[in-house]
Amino acid sequence: DVSFDLANGEVVGVFALEGQGQDELFAALAGSIRPTGGTIEVDGAPAKFSHPSDAVQAGIAYVPGDRTEALAMQRSVRENIALPFSAGLRKW
Repeated sequence: DVSFDLANGEVVGVFALEGQGQDELFAALAGSIRPTGGTIEVDGAPAKFSHPSDAVQAGIAYVPGDRTEALAMQRSVRENIALPFSAGLRKW
């Protein structure tokens, strides 16, 4: 179980031993997976993310520990930098 509240502009850090559920927590908050229980609330209202772009639109940003998760590895550095500017969030 985990519960926390963040005010606008605050950043949270989560510390745990490897394999203690933090990856699942982050994936659920980022919209990559659906949580198996509990709720995610944004501004006091329940939020359900079916895609990472839903989380981004709700103001949630995820920076993975393994930065290769955030890259299109088959693409050049230039293309990776330009990707957010060339495609709408829904097309990612």
